[in-house]
Amino acid sequence: MDRHTEKMRGNSRMMENASENILFPLLKSALWGAEPDENRLRRATPAMWRQAAAIASVHGVTPLAYDGMSMLPENLLVPKDIKLAWALKTENAELKFRGQAEAAAHLAAFFASAGIRTVILKGFSLARCYPVPDHRECGDIDVWLCGDYAKGNGTISSAGIKVEVHTAKHSSFTFENTTVENHLTFLDTDRYSMGRILEPILSEIAERDGIVPMNLPGQNLPCRIHAPSADFEALFVMAHSAAHFAGRVRLRHICDWARFLYAHAGKIDFACLESALEKAHLSRFAGIFTFIAVHYLGLGMEYTGGLLRHVNGSDMRIAERIMHDIAGQAFAKTLEGKSSAGILALKTSRFFREHWRFRLVYGCSMPLRILYFIKDHIKHPETILKPI
Repeated sequence: MDRHTEKMRGNSRMMENASENILFPLLKSALWGAEPDENRLRRATPAMWRQAAAIASVHGVTPLAYDGMSMLPENLLVPKDIKLAWALKTENAELKFRGQAEAAAHLAAFFASAGIRTVILKGFSLARCYPVPDHRECGDIDVWLCGDYAKGNGTISSAGIKVEVHTAKHSSFTFENTTVENHLTFLDTDRYSMGRILEPILSEIAERDGIVPMNLPGQNLPCRIHAPSADFEALFVMAHSAAHFAGRVRLRHICDWARFLYAHAGKIDFACLESALEKAHLSRFAGIFTFIAVHYLGLGMEYTGGLLRHVNGSDMRIAERIMHDIAGQAFAKTLEGKSSAGILALKTSRFFREHWRFRLVYGCSMPLRILYFIKDHIKHPETILKPI
């Protein structure tokens, strides 16, 4: 074994140790309020703490890790720079959350004045499931306007706000310094069959169950925001997680799924959910994803319905591979600052290396995926050298 290979394997082992001995115990404590596993945490070295911090940052779970760290006994030494960095990042996440919550409330009131109902997808709706809602890091605000997509775009445009449409799924605009995506469809129905299969099912559930008023966590303003039903959100969150998984695994999505099942298991029609997942060939992925939530993050099996029914040894090995990927993403090569040739080389390498995830979610062969890839870049040539 050459020195470079030996170093890479050593880094890989340290990353996995940082996840297993630090990050996962802290997340379990944050998600369920249980005391951290001190035996594991006492094995942690300062270098492992810094590895865990890097992993948490990439996956958007630093505030949750901070919550878990806050439950540790004082005699368990945590590097001071990690404590300070996590405290600062958590405070910034809280400020961002409150700013976005206020923007969402104002946006919903603005739409309501035009006779438009606003439904929040993901984001704030999932944050309600957490013990500390504003410690769930949020990105954009995703809204569905109950069939008033075009009217919503027009209402925003009439206020002098630029509306951009780069995809058939949604438009986007900036409202009070917050990016908002206005969904025409719930899922991407252009490329893969998963979206085309699940879109009418989601529409049917939305029509059947309706929407319910939702108070934003920590927000005392009069609110005109709504949330979808538990059945809708269960299918939507799983489909959304699957689509993200095919490109990038995110630990935050697994935390979302764990807390969502815990909060809503009693309201979910699991037979309906499993039937829809079967139609979209997502049953295996959903089982593996749920197994990770149980085995690594501590979700109780009683909240999983029949999602784990068919999980086998092969699926458990895939779960291990996913968790290895989660640790490794914090230290993957970045495209930022690369030359055009460097970006193309890294993107090509990543395209082939990560194909197993596309196959798991979409059942997509390599030739078919290459065809989709070519079509996408013909349609959007500006993305070829985009460093993402």
